[in-house]
Amino acid sequence: MSSRYDALVTIATLMCITSCTFFLGILYSNWPYTHAILWVNDYQNNEISTKLLLNHYLHWLEVPKFIPYTMYGVVCFGFLGFTIKIFRPAVDIQYFEYGSFIVYILAVCCYVSNIRFGIYSAQAGEWGDVDEYTGLSVIAASEVINVFLLLGIVVIQSGLFYAKYEDDRVKTTFLMNELKSKLAQAESNIINGEDSNKTKSKGKSSGVSKKVQ
Repeated sequence: MSSRYDALVTIATLMCITSCTFFLGILYSNWPYTHAILWVNDYQNNEISTKLLLNHYLHWLEVPKFIPYTMYGVVCFGFLGFTIKIFRPAVDIQYFEYGSFIVYILAVCCYVSNIRFGIYSAQAGEWGDVDEYTGLSVIAASEVINVFLLLGIVVIQSGLFYAKYEDDRVKTTFLMNELKSKLAQAESNIINGEDSNKTKSKGKSSGVSKKVQ
């Protein structure tokens, strides 16, 4: 049962990494639009950058429904992977597993509260106490926060995956060397046994020949 669960944990790790990298790809596709509004202090192009980013976000609300549903499916895919990993984690890495799961929840909450509802505000044109430029900047900044959260998860889970691979490799090498040593010892014992049997048979034959003489 333990070996089956260990194999399942390896698959769950890949599920978590796949889910996070999928969202990182989505955020990367937004980078050309968010870069200008966050990192470029060019007031003459602020209006153009704001319009491009606004149109980009509004386009997300007009895409076919199966596209966001696919994204929600990947979210559940990631949650399934983390659930498997925290079901019965190893004692020495349990805090890394719990921490990764909490950070994943924070990333999803940041998306829902800041990005998704922010896009709905952009569609309605209602930004509350801030102007449109500030509201779009908040959405873009939330995407940057999500990037760091997801990158942290990918680094941690990749490290755990490599640590498991290295541990299995060292154990396999040790067991193989121990098996070779036992086989060599067994072969040596067999050879020594054969030599002793030959010696005894020679002794008996020489004794018989002496009696005959």
